[in-house]
Amino acid sequence: MLQRIKRQPWLLGLIIPAFTLLLLLMTDSFNLRGSLFGSYSYASSEISPVAALPEVPTQAPQPAAPLGVMRSTPSPPRPRPRQSPSPVEKPRPRPAPKPQPRPRPWEPDFECKPEEFPKFAAASKEIRSTGVKESKQKTGLASLLGLKLASERPQGGIPPAIAHLASSKLQRRIGASIAVHPPKYYALAMFLHDWMSCPAAFEAMNIYVVFQFQKDLNLFREAMSCISPGFPELWTPVIARTPKRGWYQNVGLGNQYTAAYKKYYGIAAMMDIGNEEYGLMLDSEISVYDFHARAKTGNACGPRGAWSELFDRIRTMELNKVWPASRVSATLATYNFGSFQKSGRDYDQHLLRENGNFINGYKAMTPKYCTYDACKKVFKQIDNVLWSWWTDLPWLNLTVAKKMFAHLADKKEKVKDVKSWRETAVGITFPRFEYVAYQMWTVLHEGWDYLDVTDITLEAKWGSYLEDPQFGSRLAELKPMWTSAEALWRVEDDKIPGFSEIHPPLLIFHVDHENLRYSFGEHAYKQLWETLVLDLLKRDKRKDYDGASIK
Repeated sequence: MLQRIKRQPWLLGLIIPAFTLLLLLMTDSFNLRGSLFGSYSYASSEISPVAALPEVPTQAPQPAAPLGVMRSTPSPPRPRPRQSPSPVEKPRPRPAPKPQPRPRPWEPDFECKPEEFPKFAAASKEIRSTGVKESKQKTGLASLLGLKLASERPQGGIPPAIAHLASSKLQRRIGASIAVHPPKYYALAMFLHDWMSCPAAFEAMNIYVVFQFQKDLNLFREAMSCISPGFPELWTPVIARTPKRGWYQNVGLGNQYTAAYKKYYGIAAMMDIGNEEYGLMLDSEISVYDFHARAKTGNACGPRGAWSELFDRIRTMELNKVWPASRVSATLATYNFGSFQKSGRDYDQHLLRENGNFINGYKAMTPKYCTYDACKKVFKQIDNVLWSWWTDLPWLNLTVAKKMFAHLADKKEKVKDVKSWRETAVGITFPRFEYVAYQMWTVLHEGWDYLDVTDITLEAKWGSYLEDPQFGSRLAELKPMWTSAEALWRVEDDKIPGFSEIHPPLLIFHVDHENLRYSFGEHAYKQLWETLVLDLLKRDKRKDYDGASIK
């Protein structure tokens, strides 16, 4: 070999680089194997994206401005998925996205001084001195009173995973419209703590909280900053405009009509400024199932947990185009109205007619005024009292909701001509048990039908079979996306079969029932809110709520 090199010295120019390349491939100091033969990753597919987030200090995001008060410019549309160009065509340049309007930050205009609020100070002192039962989540109630545990909530009072998500550009496809008034502020605060402790729920669902007046929003903000200092406002506040026919009194049936209007107003706000595809209409007394149910797995809030499937479960239900409903019993429940009584069946039939007349353009839902074939499905629902309200999570397709709003508006506008859905909502008088109206609309105009599941759930006593199920009901076979506190207690008391572990409920409603056992903070937290809200109302000389209504 040496003899040949002496005769042909130019071979050194080939041998030395080849030998050097061989050494580099053996040691792979510069990842040449990946560069020459294809890339590979050292990352394990088992690492959770949320759990692996570094705990980098981030500034707590500022709260959003209330809709209808400070915010008027619509949010930019969600960008469409990028499509690969054909081999011949050149890719079209993507238009620059419109800048997102920066909401004006909100800051408390007063310093929380517990000594100025005697009832709250006494309740707070008692909780701090005696302690309370630890929450079923990572932190106890004491941390919510300002004793934040730095190791658990270093990001301005929220978990690091939530802080990371809040600082990223989320493309949520679901929004929740939650109507609230001062007597239920404690429940809203409980749910917000749940929502901001569940990364998958926070990522999947935006929250629109609808207040009747600006002063109500101010009251909630002040109480929240006093009870949970440093807790950021990552939800969207909405101030409902006064409906065209004025506000009902907040007593009795008036509360039901007001709540219905506020929920739909929150849906209108989503359609005006949001990018969501689906909207939920919820009360404030809700909680996250996987935090409070005995059958919790601890996995629902993870990246591949049950909450990550919310959008797909709604979409699947929409493709099936059936609303589960059961007959209401004429004997299992009675409403006493003083001078007369009604069975659960009679009362719910009246509510079905009210929603049917509304969706039929304020005309009676009878063969005289509803003449096309789909009307027969609604007639059957009313005649047989097939109750469909809250038999599953109350969601709306926002494209369909726009059609319904435009049809019900005074001027019967076309969808493309509507400039403000909130303005449209102002002129609509929504009925009680408002979700039934949307369901009827889909049956009349979108090809839906009702599925009688009475053989599975047994007859409902009143309202939804989820609200107060009979012993022996097999409602869990329907895999609902939410359940009531009563139904969950029946499960845990072995009166009805348990829910699916693969597709469990995501939310619990009516958490103010069953002794608040399925809520965050339970009675101690509720008492703290009630005492502070009453002190703040007294300070502001408000007389619309008092100790009889705040309880």
